[in-house]
Amino acid sequence: MDSTKSGIFIIYSERLFCDGIRSMLAGEKEYYISAVAAKNEIPFEDISLSQQDIIIFEVEQSNTSAIADIAIIRAAFPGRPLLLIASEMKKGMTENIIDSGISGFIFKSGNREELLKGLSKLRANDRYFCTEISELLLNDFRELNDEDEELLTLREKQILELLVDGGTNHEIAGILRISENTVKTHRRNIMEKFGTRNLLGMIRYAFEKNLINIRPTAV
Repeated sequence: MDSTKSGIFIIYSERLFCDGIRSMLAGEKEYYISAVAAKNEIPFEDISLSQQDIIIFEVEQSNTSAIADIAIIRAAFPGRPLLLIASEMKKGMTENIIDSGISGFIFKSGNREELLKGLSKLRANDRYFCTEISELLLNDFRELNDEDEELLTLREKQILELLVDGGTNHEIAGILRISENTVKTHRRNIMEKFGTRNLLGMIRYAFEKNLINIRPTAV
């Protein structure tokens, strides 16, 4: 097989889904189907993937059961990008699903163009989440609580906006002419004020409270 191509390993709940993905990828020069397996075949002792393979995992609903299956898949095939395709997202599960270790998420309602866009991102060692996921993150957060939180200092706002723009701790330190350790300290303080555990939660809270002026897009 051409080493420049990426293999696609499909883990499906419904055979028609598997056949549909095959059809969508037919004729694509960058991809080939390397393996398929029904969800109930987990674990996958007899399946061997190359480092270039991308895993597509189909579930009906993104919930705690899906998170457990994702953990099994990641343990069986460490380092492989995982694209989750689901019919719907269970209420309140958006952040948990993203934090479960997947590299991308699209809904089954998406089209071939979106599938190829997601695969292209994962093939480049990037991540892809459809636009609807950004909206769900915000909607989930609105229902968590409406309590007022301590406002950020000017420096914390600067750092948060640079983080949203994709800046690393090292890059932000250079832009603001402060030490990298100072950036890390401010970042930790922001998370504590927001009551979040990661950058994704920080960004979501900031949009909800209008602490930054940039609007979220698909990532």
